[in-house]
Amino acid sequence: MPDLAHISTAVVVGASIVTIGCAGAKSPSDTDRLRARAKFDLQCDEVHLYYVDEGVTGVRGCGQQVTYVQSCRKIDAVDEDCKWILNTDSSHVRDSNGVRGQ
Repeated sequence: MPDLAHISTAVVVGASIVTIGCAGAKSPSDTDRLRARAKFDLQCDEVHLYYVDEGVTGVRGCGQQVTYVQSCRKIDAVDEDCKWILNTDSSHVRDSNGVRGQ
């Protein structure tokens, strides 16, 4: 007959792995969020990210180049909510007709 302590440990470890896996799947990485934001802003399906400095990333794609700055706010003692803010003059970004902003 199997040892009850080993079965309980296996169930707890298995549940922890499932919980961790689900949490990771729901939360895209900062890089994924920035890439999605840049694709939208630049109206470009292929973008390349370049580390510039702490919290600053350059993005190039479709003949355009822009810079994003990460802005974070504390939610509680452990968590923070971070967003990528376009930090480039809009004249560097093309509209849907391919015309650069004014």
